[in-house]
Parts: sequence; C-alpha cells; structure tokens
Amino acid sequence: MMYAGVLTRVDGGVEAEPIARAAISACDSGQAVGFEDYGNALLALAASLTARERPEIDEAAAVAGRVVEMLDARPTASVSDRVVEIATTFTGHPTVEPVRDFWDRWQARPRLELTAGQA
Repeated sequence: MMYAGVLTRVDGGVEAEPIARAAISACDSGQAVGFEDYGNALLALAASLTARERPEIDEAAAVAGRVVEMLDARPTASVSDRVVEIATTFTGHPTVEPVRDFWDRWQARPRLELTAGQA
C-alpha cells in the first residue's frame, strides 16, 4: 500500500491502482486489519485514479467519500490529512456529481472540538 502511495506521488497512478486495489481486497477479506490501513488503502486508490494522464475523478471522489464516512465513526488525523491532500485534485471538477457528494459529506461531517473543561 505504501508503494502505491509513493507511485501516485510521482505520477504513477496507472501502476499504483492494482496495488491499492489489492490492499483494499486484503482489508475486505480480513487478511489485513486496521482502520488507518484501510483508510489509507482507499486513499491510495483515490490518488492513483487522479495521478494519471486521464484522471478518473468521479471514481476517485466516490472512493474518497467512503473514507469520509469512515472518519465519521473513527476520526483519525493522519487519514483526515490525506483526505485533504486528495481533495485538492477535485477542485477543478465542481460539476461532477461524485465530487459534489464528496464535498457535501466532507463539509457536513462532525468536527471534534477541544474544550477547556469544567472549573
């Protein structure tokens, strides 16, 4: 999965896609466990779909939207940070339905708030 992430950062999205999909399959089948690993595998897939000559923005946004749903249940800073990175690739596609859905989910999700506590 980390290999897929590195490939996407050097515009190797086509090469990274099968690696990311294999990581997701491993998580789905129980061979790999871990909330952050699963979230990062999905984000590696989303990144692989955008890091190519002909980006597949609609599928990438749909996959990233799945991660946002996961964050609603278990907020994790590292996964949230990566979602923000990937979301920048959606900014030029505001009319694509999955992109709009992604932004709606992202903006509607609950935010954790630090409080000073009771005195």
